[in-house]
Amino acid sequence: MTKRPETRRWWGRPFRLHRDKRGTVAVEFALLALPLFMLIVGVIEIGAMLIQSVMLHGALEEGARKLRTGQVYQAASPWQEFNDTVCGEMLLMMSCGDLEYDVRHYRNYESLDLAPVPLGDDGMPSSPVFDPGDAGTITVARLFARYEFFTPLIGHFFEDTHNSRLIQYTVVVKGEPWT
Repeated sequence: MTKRPETRRWWGRPFRLHRDKRGTVAVEFALLALPLFMLIVGVIEIGAMLIQSVMLHGALEEGARKLRTGQVYQAASPWQEFNDTVCGEMLLMMSCGDLEYDVRHYRNYESLDLAPVPLGDDGMPSSPVFDPGDAGTITVARLFARYEFFTPLIGHFFEDTHNSRLIQYTVVVKGEPWT
C-alpha cells in the first residue's frame, strides 16, 4: 500500500523548512525592529535633552547678568524679574513652572557655600531660597529642571529612579556697585 501524496507533502514539510529561505528577511526584521527603533528614538531624545540643557545654561547666564548689574534687585518684584528673564530665554523648550531656582547671597568668598542642595522625593530641591543680595555681595544662583524621557528605561542609565534627568547649573556672580 502506498502513501497518499498529500500525506507525503505534510510529513516531509518540517524536514524541508531548513532549505526554504522565503520570508527570512521579514522574520529577522521583526526581531530587530523594536530594539532598533528604541535605540533611534533614545538617541534623538538624548539629543533633545542636551539641547534643552544648553538652553537652560544660556538662560541662567542671562539671569545671572541681571543679578550682577542689579536689575533684579532694583525691580519691584525681584523673583518675578529673575523668572521672566530666565523664561524669556528658554524659547518655549519647557514650561517655566518646571524650573526651580535657589539664589543666595554671601558677603565674601570665604563664606561661600556650594554644598549640594537637598532634593525632595520628586527629585527637585526640597527648600529653594530666593535671596539675591545687593551691590557688592556675591550671589550663587542655581537652576534646576527635570527632563522627562518618553522612552522607557533611559532614565535608569543616568541612575535616576524617575525615568528623567535632573539638569542643574550653578553661577557665581559678584554684584557691581550699582548704588
